[in-house]
Amino acid sequence: MKARRFNIPVAILAGTVFAALAQPASANLITPGESGITPDDFTTSPGSDLKSTGSGVLADGATYTDYVYEGNSFGANDLSFLLVVNPGNSHPEITKVTYSDFAGLSELDVGYCSSPGCGNGQLGAPSSVAWSSDGTTVTFSFSTALNTSGNTDFLEIQTDVTSYSKTANICLDGTTTSCSGGFDPMDAPVPEPGSLTLLATALVGFGWFIRRRKKAA
Repeated sequence: MKARRFNIPVAILAGTVFAALAQPASANLITPGESGITPDDFTTSPGSDLKSTGSGVLADGATYTDYVYEGNSFGANDLSFLLVVNPGNSHPEITKVTYSDFAGLSELDVGYCSSPGCGNGQLGAPSSVAWSSDGTTVTFSFSTALNTSGNTDFLEIQTDVTSYSKTANICLDGTTTSCSGGFDPMDAPVPEPGSLTLLATALVGFGWFIRRRKKAA
């Protein structure tokens, strides 16, 4: 009987710890209000291309192409939103690219993809990323301004949503600020507790069980 009583809490603890650790393996998850975060370097293809659209020529001569991909570190059916920027030949000195709307989400994996499956951009990757405190806008910052024709690496925002719409606002911020539309998440999942909170809860519960066993002995 004692062995049976012991196995139940151990099973609960193991399941809780597993759930806590079952998070995307990528190192730089970002939450609303964070800035100056080192972007993740995604070294594999971003999944299956569902949809893409070009922006056309913006006011400063720059262009971008927006993509929706399915399958990322959050799940096989979860969506990533990708962007390739080409500054054109008018030297717009682009230092920031902003992408909205991600409000309602609790966690993103934001970075760039420079693998052959992503096209190998000639202009390189962002130096840092940020997410506004209201959860709306993701910002990619470049330490060296983008001012010549050529493509950036794929700028990638991985989410845990499974459907999308075309209501995003994407802006290129340089000598001027030019904005156009794009894809964004349609369904914002209910925020889940962070992995550390889950782990702490499991450990507290296990400690309570051990103390109870000692008293019973």
